[in-house]
Amino acid sequence: GAVQFDGDTVLLLNGVKGITRHQPLTVSLRLFTPDKKQRAAIFHTGPGLFSQMADAAGFEMLMENGRLRWSCIHLWPGCAVSIETKDDFPVAKWVHVTVT
Repeated sequence: GAVQFDGDTVLLLNGVKGITRHQPLTVSLRLFTPDKKQRAAIFHTGPGLFSQMADAAGFEMLMENGRLRWSCIHLWPGCAVSIETKDDFPVAKWVHVTVT
């Protein structure tokens, strides 16, 4: 019952709009990766990866250098917050992840 993404597959949530940094937000999902990822977007709001765009705003969850990172961005890089796991994300194992 899971959706498998291959790097080209996109899942659009068109009904989700108007979420800002001023509102409480919780995202919960189960993730599985067959190998360590150097860089992979789990999800993001907007047209592109915000941590690569100046003056971008939104939310993103990335896997970078094997670790999971969550970012809430108002203006990158000056007004943003990111947290990253201390340990590498488990490989070949389903993991329940929640950010709030």
